Amino acid sequence: MDNISGVFEVLKKVNEKNNFNLISDQILEEELDNINDLAEINDKLTHVLLCLSQEQEREDLRNKLVELHLVIADIEWQYDQLHDIIRQVIGNLADGLDD
Repeated sequence: MDNISGVFEVLKKVNEKNNFNLISDQILEEELDNINDLAEINDKLTHVLLCLSQEQEREDLRNKLVELHLVIADIEWQYDQLHDIIRQVIGNLADGLDD
């Protein structure tokens, strides 16, 4: 999960070097909140993986796999949000080339 924080930090620096016009403050704040949620998501992932590594009844196993599915969906969403910001920055940079 440190990689996503690193990507976010680089995007903030790119934004700063471009007079803060590539990414809005609102989007940066929302993404920071999302990144802060990653610690909780990582804890959930660790817990679910620990449970799955232990022998379980079939129904419990199914339930834990559903939990794993949901945690992975949360992780995917976090990366999708960051990916959207990167697309926006690319678009904003391309628009600046037309000037």
